[in-house]
Amino acid sequence: MNPYEVLEIAPNASPEEIKEAYHSLAKKWHPDRFMGPEHEVAEKRFRELAEAFGMLKNAAPKIDLAPHADGATASTAAGSSSFYSIPPAARTTEDWFAEAKAAFEAKDMPRALGLIQYAIKMDAEKADFHILHAKILDRPGGDVRKLVQTLEIVIKLNPREVNTAIRLAELYQSVGLNTKATRMWETAMRIDPSHPVFHQDAPKRSGLGQLQNLGEQFNSLMEDAKGLFRRFKK
Repeated sequence: MNPYEVLEIAPNASPEEIKEAYHSLAKKWHPDRFMGPEHEVAEKRFRELAEAFGMLKNAAPKIDLAPHADGATASTAAGSSSFYSIPPAARTTEDWFAEAKAAFEAKDMPRALGLIQYAIKMDAEKADFHILHAKILDRPGGDVRKLVQTLEIVIKLNPREVNTAIRLAELYQSVGLNTKATRMWETAMRIDPSHPVFHQDAPKRSGLGQLQNLGEQFNSLMEDAKGLFRRFKK
């Protein structure tokens, strides 16, 4: 791979020009902007851009590491150098996951998203991969539908992931799926009844309040039924 060709820049490009080219092309080829066959093409292009930028960045440590306006930085983690020293064919899914996590922690969300999507494409059975994917997607103005789908995959792979169950309940509730929300609150409560969210003085989540109200209504009905049964026996 020629990173300069991938980023469409001259070999003598400055660190600032390298950064500018990467961010401009990453925005243009972000996989979320494409559907169908074009999505796979965009994913491949996005990965190439991330790899090319990583190669040039690690070869030029003088690149500015100051945060961008959106909070992202040009450097993603100390481990990036070791990641790019591994030949692409030799990289494991864990290597891609670790690099995605490093990008996420550095707040480089576009790059983190491209890396974790590739890791998931290599191995879709790792709950941790999908959890990180959900964290990247879970932002103001993000795609709620895709976030819900990702969290549902986590629950399928790891039914005892309580924080995922709680977040799913909140999201179901936010889009008016109250029945699903209540069931998910019940699931979360069964997983970990001691979780702090169930011990708030005034629960902010109406779904949780609804679950508690249903429990109270059920107990009341049971008491009424017992009273009727006692009267019937007399």
